[in-house]
Amino acid sequence: MSKNATILIDIDDLAERVAARVIERIEAVSVADKLLNLTELAKKLGVDPSTIKKWEADPAFPRGLHPNGAAHKRWRQRDIDAWAEGRTRN
Repeated sequence: MSKNATILIDIDDLAERVAARVIERIEAVSVADKLLNLTELAKKLGVDPSTIKKWEADPAFPRGLHPNGAAHKRWRQRDIDAWAEGRTRN
């Protein structure tokens, strides 16, 4: 391509493709960073919430967070998924 060559770009097509990629990335991050409350976590793992409270004593269990000073803990879905995957491998 010469130094002075003109590149024709369909701006609308480019904008659509960029927007689609941005949405894909946001959705992927949103799922991984979803915060689960105790009820959601227990349901996801198929256990009673009291079991989660017992598991919290295990240092290998993901730590709950208090986002923005919330009274109740939340757990990152990605941390729980990694922990659960580790349990199934052992």
